Amino acid sequence: MYERTYADANAERMWASLLVTCDLFRLLGKEVAEAFHFTYPEQDDRNMITYLQHVRELPTDAEMFKLQDNDEANKRK
Repeated sequence: MYERTYADANAERMWASLLVTCDLFRLLGKEVAEAFHFTYPEQDDRNMITYLQHVRELPTDAEMFKLQDNDEANKRK
């Protein structure tokens, strides 16, 4: 898994390595949290992945964006 956290200059492989790095952080973060009797921040993890996926899908010429507010999203469900 560690080797997959490295990428060359290809954008798709960079994104893939970033997401593998997130997976690795999650795996180790949960182990550390358990060892020290902490709660792993699952919602923060999901929010971060959602953010990264949103950024990944932006057009290459994007200059700014606005994520939907979680409270607003929950009201629509």
